[in-house]
Amino acid sequence: MKKIVLTVFDDPGGGLAVTAVAEELMKNSELDLTVYSGKLSKEIAGNAGFDYIEIESMINKNTAEHIYRTVSPDLLLTGTGGGNTEQEFRNIAFRENTPSVVILDYWKDYKRRWLYADHEISKLKDNVCVMDNFTKQEMAEEGFPENNIIVTGHPYLDKIFHSGRKDKKEKREDSLNILFLSQPLEIIGIKSCDSPLKILSDAASEHTEKSGKKVTLTVRLHPSENISKRDFRNFK
Repeated sequence: MKKIVLTVFDDPGGGLAVTAVAEELMKNSELDLTVYSGKLSKEIAGNAGFDYIEIESMINKNTAEHIYRTVSPDLLLTGTGGGNTEQEFRNIAFRENTPSVVILDYWKDYKRRWLYADHEISKLKDNVCVMDNFTKQEMAEEGFPENNIIVTGHPYLDKIFHSGRKDKKEKREDSLNILFLSQPLEIIGIKSCDSPLKILSDAASEHTEKSGKKVTLTVRLHPSENISKRDFRNFK
């Protein structure tokens, strides 16, 4: 009999991270995934090939209980969105002693992600997958049980960074391609700092001058950012 994995994510960041893991789980013939996606993540779920069920960001305990009893999961896999949906399922898993895996996708507001927990953070049973040792250290300092925090990297970033590398036959030594994924500093609480894009642009220019190699810089803006072409002209 197949093991059932109840997979729940709400926000797009969590959706990307969790689906990257769920795609790998789907390859296991002994597992059966039931996927619930928030409204903002349903395109991500669809593009990943999942037959998902849409769910609201905020749900009541009865809704979570009904879904949980219907699915009867052997494992719970969730992200950490801004609503209570993922946590309501984790609360049930906590009471039922169902194994729970949580994928972190962002370096901030760790306790906020368990805001709707009905148990203390120090008594956490979830296995929390984090991006790096720095995250693990910060979470441990905030009272999360260190043994429950596992450094795995960022599943989605790992996926896109390694995509196609195995099939790459040759390397172009005469050029350097850089992808910059922009993040507004205000969102992570940094108010006085030089622009990361400006710093990167200066470093790329210096690299070109010293090595003579061409540098191609591709910038992917955060949805909340609005940088004009005039702004980019300041980056030499």
